[in-house]
Amino acid sequence: MGGRDEAVEEEALVVGALAAHLDRDRLAAVEARRLDTTVDVQRGADPERVPRAVAVPRAAGGLDAVGRRDGGEGSRHADLVRARLEHERVRVVEAAPPLRDLLPGDSGRLGDLVRARRPPELLTRDHVSRCIVREIKEGRGSPHGGVFLDISWIKARIPHAAEHIKKKLPSMYHQFKQLADIDITQEPMEVGPTTHYIMGGVRVDADTQMSTVPGLFAAGEVGAGLHGANRLGGNSLSDLLVFGMRAGKYAAEFAARQSASRIDPQQADEIVRAALEPFNRQGGGEGPYQVEHDLQTMMQELVGIVRREQEIRRAIDSLKTLRERAAKVSVTGNREYNPGWHTALDLQNLITVSEIVARAALERKESRGGHFRDDFPDKDPNYGKFNIVVRRGSAGEMQVTREPLPEMREDLKRIVEENK
Repeated sequence: MGGRDEAVEEEALVVGALAAHLDRDRLAAVEARRLDTTVDVQRGADPERVPRAVAVPRAAGGLDAVGRRDGGEGSRHADLVRARLEHERVRVVEAAPPLRDLLPGDSGRLGDLVRARRPPELLTRDHVSRCIVREIKEGRGSPHGGVFLDISWIKARIPHAAEHIKKKLPSMYHQFKQLADIDITQEPMEVGPTTHYIMGGVRVDADTQMSTVPGLFAAGEVGAGLHGANRLGGNSLSDLLVFGMRAGKYAAEFAARQSASRIDPQQADEIVRAALEPFNRQGGGEGPYQVEHDLQTMMQELVGIVRREQEIRRAIDSLKTLRERAAKVSVTGNREYNPGWHTALDLQNLITVSEIVARAALERKESRGGHFRDDFPDKDPNYGKFNIVVRRGSAGEMQVTREPLPEMREDLKRIVEENK
């Protein structure tokens, strides 16, 4: 199933979901009790929100948006500001860890072809991304808006360097050779920043993973709070395994305690009519892809790796226009495997999540982890004492608040101090 996911509520209790079969001309309402559980959501980084991202292609922020839209005032997003952006090689492969394995103590030269500028070893990936942005803005970018990464120079350091690179980086070598006809053992490659992971998300209970909407559980990247300002490499899978199990366990227990509930047919019909509305605007509106492209470009430029207040405010204003355009898009064809329709359904969710990110980024007047404010480049210890929470107000507007964090235990404080 895919397309638009809608949580259906009954007196603020989630009792099921409406989903679209991508391969068939039908929509399906699934009651939570039929699954002996409630609605349990997980997702990856939202690649449809920015031009370059490392995630499942159709991850479009829908679950984050469902949490806010259908949750009323109780649904909250904590620190969704911290979308981490990294550097990429071709499309979906990470650069830093394999390159560190290539030649211990020396990875790659990053910069322009004339003056190769090597950053210090083992910088965090968000730091490397900011370095790339600086290189581009100072006029040393590559033809396609990135920079050049050169690993071919190691042939001067070790024998049989080409075979060594192919053995250490087989998929990287294969992708560049097949997709771009570039031999990375002999010449530099272009790299650029990409969205990789979102640290914030739907606010959930740490033990049960239930959100502030009864019956709506969230685990993995869609849930907020576990990774702080910048996730450590490899922790995402552990997060899914541990907290996905918890979410499923407590969702089943929660469902067992509930009396039988039914999806309101009228509410489901309204959602279906809204989902099919783009087909009724044939010839009357622009296509969804142009709106999506403009949203991606705008968010990458104005709320990307390096952020400034004036640019964030411009983004928030632009989102109002994009939301109006998204409400008027039209699609043609059938419902089966119709990516235009799926994009039209995704647009409102993408814009909702984009606004949450922008408003939270505007509120956090410091730089921390994956969030970097050029006008506030330093970390402010006072901002480490609260979460920035976004919720829906009574009139549907976004409300941004600061909610204090609980006092850290003394033993944990000592660990933090010892590792500074």
